[in-house]
Amino acid sequence: MANIIMFILIFSAVAFFITISFNNKIVKEKNKFIPTHKVKLLTSADGLSLRREPNSNFNIFTKIENGTEIQYISTGEEVKMGDVIGNWFEIKTKENIYGWCFSGSLEKI
Repeated sequence: MANIIMFILIFSAVAFFITISFNNKIVKEKNKFIPTHKVKLLTSADGLSLRREPNSNFNIFTKIENGTEIQYISTGEEVKMGDVIGNWFEIKTKENIYGWCFSGSLEKI
């Protein structure tokens, strides 16, 4: 009887550690930076404006330099900025900064 209990305890511990390792791998993969676009400014602006929400009425909290690789997350509504029609894109940087920007200033890689 003691052997069966010992077997169950060891089996449970091994299964637990395998589950934890697998879940940690999933989290790491989810947070992994995979570049999908790069900033391609259409003007001589000092960087691509990044906002907390997909709306030009929200304050710019940072700017991303021309040529910087970013990762696309999701698409917001279509907008026209100047003569360019595009969408708001939710993005993240290699430094794990999330925000919204105008897709007209991005180039797919």
